[in-house]
Amino acid sequence: MTTEPEDEEFLTRQLADFQFLIVTLRRLRRAAPIATNVTSAADQIHEAIARFDTALPGIATMRNVGEHIDDYALDRPTRHHRNVNRRMLQVAAWGDTNYRWLGIDFNIDATLPAAQQLFRAVRDAQQNHG
Repeated sequence: MTTEPEDEEFLTRQLADFQFLIVTLRRLRRAAPIATNVTSAADQIHEAIARFDTALPGIATMRNVGEHIDDYALDRPTRHHRNVNRRMLQVAAWGDTNYRWLGIDFNIDATLPAAQQLFRAVRDAQQNHG
């Protein structure tokens, strides 16, 4: 994460940026299995998905909670992740390369290589067989 001049006026910019990153990474992850329909690239894509999931174990939970925050803020019984309650929403911490929310540690340094590898695997499948 970087420090930007507008941070003095937009104090939660890094948090907003992080939420956008979570949604984007989750969309990449959801798109990857579609590319496994290219049979010759399926093994490579499955391996990249596994590495991505290892590097980002809480990405689905973070995305789901962020996108359905009202259900979690009100502790609605219909929320998908019942182990997440409204009190957990209030506490987040971040440093230069780490973000912690919902009891999940998210390391930006581990994220970039995993996301790049998954993106390349999907892109290569499309370019070589699309």
